[in-house]
Amino acid sequence: MLLKYAGTGLPEGLYLLSFDAEMLEVVHRRAPGLKTILNRTGPDHEPAASWGQENAEALHGYGLPLESLEKRFTASVHAAGKKILVWSCNTTRQLDAALDAGADFIVSDDPAALAPYFFHLAEKRKAL
Repeated sequence: MLLKYAGTGLPEGLYLLSFDAEMLEVVHRRAPGLKTILNRTGPDHEPAASWGQENAEALHGYGLPLESLEKRFTASVHAAGKKILVWSCNTTRQLDAALDAGADFIVSDDPAALAPYFFHLAEKRKAL
């Protein structure tokens, strides 16, 4: 269904996430403008290795559970121009760990509980 609307001006911040690299390749062929994130259970894949060099540009990033996020992996993904999404950030400690490791996107089961802390971090950045 999403592919039906892919050419009709989907929101800029929309990303399609999947653990299935083959499915993301099909999506890219049918809707090249749709951004994709390949979910992994660990940082065992480099950007070009997952899809092959010809499809590496189609992948916009990786999703990982917080406990698998490593700064070295984040640095290699960022060096390739890709993003890191991390899930299961439900406490301020987990949020700090994800941000310290360079995560670009945060997924939480309870974003409302973290919202005051996000506002606190934003105020701290403004003060710098």
